[in-house]
Amino acid sequence: MRRRSRPSATISELRRDADSQIVSYWSFLQMGSAAEFKGHLGYADELASTYAWDSTVANARGPAAGDVAIVRDSDWVLGVGRIARIDITTGQSKLRRRCPNPACRSTFIRSRTERTPEFRCGRCGTEFETPGTERIEVTEYAARFDADWWTIDRVVAVKAG
Repeated sequence: MRRRSRPSATISELRRDADSQIVSYWSFLQMGSAAEFKGHLGYADELASTYAWDSTVANARGPAAGDVAIVRDSDWVLGVGRIARIDITTGQSKLRRRCPNPACRSTFIRSRTERTPEFRCGRCGTEFETPGTERIEVTEYAARFDADWWTIDRVVAVKAG
């Protein structure tokens, strides 16, 4: 279910926060449940309210309250929102999948639906039925959008065509 809310700011007002400070803009990639990447089991995203990630993501500590997030999948911009707050939870356990090839151990694992074995490493090319796993400790982050969210229904493509 998509939450549509009345914006409390115009797009032009998103350039500066209440103290007239320049805000940062972030591109948040939402992979979805059908994602081909299988290096981990996903995040608890809720379009229009929450975008989640953890400390294994590049620039994990960068987004801040007041910044603007452009949430997209691999093809379309899904929406734009101003981050109201970032919830941070330390000491969380994450199950991460790895290539079973001892010389590789990459998390760049792809799932295949039409070939066997089911998995293929995107780095070394090893094919396998069961990925290796490891538990790591991470810090979890969740950007909350509250009322400042605009849904964009497949109008803006991510790639120019």
